[in-house]
Amino acid sequence: MITKTRIKNIIKNGGATLNKQGNAKNYKSGYQVSKKDLFILDIENIENITTIINNTLNNMQNDEFLGLWVDNNKVYIDLSIKISNLQKAVNFGKKLKQISIFEWSTKNCIYLKY
Repeated sequence: MITKTRIKNIIKNGGATLNKQGNAKNYKSGYQVSKKDLFILDIENIENITTIINNTLNNMQNDEFLGLWVDNNKVYIDLSIKISNLQKAVNFGKKLKQISIFEWSTKNCIYLKY
């Protein structure tokens, strides 16, 4: 279970990618690809954000990740997977109509062209 204090710290840092156990992950290579956008929440509602994150973590598969990032006073939460191969990551992202995928080695988004 992730505490409200930890959620506040994640939000303060701009977000994180969490595994099923709630541990923040930071890989040197590979690509993170969103499977499903889950929630857009008001940044001030820490109680609701904490509940949603803990419920989501409890229902995730072992190979899934919870992505959390902050933009314009909103907290965005999605469900993602890590893919090692660039072409497979691009293909998977396009199949799910994603705007971009995240490249771990550069810590940047790769925007998908359609």
